[in-house]
Amino acid sequence: MNTHRLPLRFQFRVVEQTELDRTVVVRGSACPNCDRPVEEDFRFCAGCGQRAAVGRLALHDIVPDAFHALVHADKSVLSLMKALALRPGVVAREYALEGKRKRYFNPFAFLVLVLGVCITMNALVHPYTAQAHLLPSDADPALRAIFVRQDRLNLLIERYQNVVTFAALPIFTTVFWLFFRRRNVRFAEMLTAQIFFVGFVHAVEALVLTPFAHVFPNPLAFNLTRIAFQLVYVTIAYRQFFQLEGWTGFVRTGLTTLLAFALWAGASMSVMYLYIMYGA
Repeated sequence: MNTHRLPLRFQFRVVEQTELDRTVVVRGSACPNCDRPVEEDFRFCAGCGQRAAVGRLALHDIVPDAFHALVHADKSVLSLMKALALRPGVVAREYALEGKRKRYFNPFAFLVLVLGVCITMNALVHPYTAQAHLLPSDADPALRAIFVRQDRLNLLIERYQNVVTFAALPIFTTVFWLFFRRRNVRFAEMLTAQIFFVGFVHAVEALVLTPFAHVFPNPLAFNLTRIAFQLVYVTIAYRQFFQLEGWTGFVRTGLTTLLAFALWAGASMSVMYLYIMYGA
């Protein structure tokens, strides 16, 4: 058995040549991930937790890992989805305020993953652009330009829903943080909770609403359905997050949710109106 003559942090024991195609590192002097010394009889690195024996990736390695990440009961995407469906505020509170970070799938990775699914579904179903405006050839040029810009804006929203979502996050977070600041919740903690809730809302949108977008008579009806679901869900989620009791808890979080929506709608619709009416 040979050893490469490399600096200490890059010295690893190498297996026989017949195994080299599938194994690049076995337990040896240093962890390939964090360079921490690893004893030969260790199965995992004590520093970062990575396996001490790292093999070259093959399909039989990737498939079990992907399946595990998707369905394993401990901190998988599906287990997080189930928890957010049943007790969203509890999930966000445990993760953001009680330090139970290992219990749940990372909320930021969850949101990015969900937005990727949303954009993919939008590209397949076209919920915002399926009904483009068709004007007669003799229509007024100014009116035609307005409808062209409106269709172009719908296409941008459809393609860049992730940008729209990230733009809305600070507005919703700021409103709840200000109205519930006596709860001693930091802005970052509130942002984390909002990311959990928005991620689930968009997951339902992508997997349940968007595939049936053709059922809605127009994009406005589709958007109103999305907004109604989000209003109800966020209201319930924040009531659980702040551990509010009775109907007064629903009223407080419901009114705060409505205010956040109103501010976001006012800001976004103002920008859209200016573009549609006066854009290039």
